[in-house]
Amino acid sequence: MFHEIKTQKDIEEFIDKTNALHDGEIIDVRFSHTGISKDKKGGYWFDPSRTKLTLQILVTSLWDAVIEIEFEDLLHWQVKGSLYTFDDIIETHVKIDSGLSTLSPEQDWIIWSDDTFTTMDDLKDCSYVIAKSMKWRIAEAAPLPLSDIPAQASRLPSF
Repeated sequence: MFHEIKTQKDIEEFIDKTNALHDGEIIDVRFSHTGISKDKKGGYWFDPSRTKLTLQILVTSLWDAVIEIEFEDLLHWQVKGSLYTFDDIIETHVKIDSGLSTLSPEQDWIIWSDDTFTTMDDLKDCSYVIAKSMKWRIAEAAPLPLSDIPAQASRLPSF
């Protein structure tokens, strides 16, 4: 069951139940964009009434569960990591803010980041999502134990 983030209390529950994703790591990111279709002549057309931008992020946890976070109606997002891994999450941060878009200045936006931030400029250094909605759940399946990952996949290059 997904839990929606709509209030400060919802944010506090997310932080508490997921231990602020402390020492978690992003293990999967999925982006989908509906509303763009191809016509019979090979061209593309865009239907704003059917458009839905969705981002799903899966994060490992300290207790071997996977936290699934889903965002809809994205304004902006960025996932940072290195060639071989995403960065560990020290502490996640979630806040509700308005006035982030000149197109809809009254709209409340949810800002999620994999690090604490005090200004919007701080977000450039971390993974973050700004979206109209956020929901989360503790997924049923846990990630593969490291012992199940093939040796060549777990080896980092030496420099």
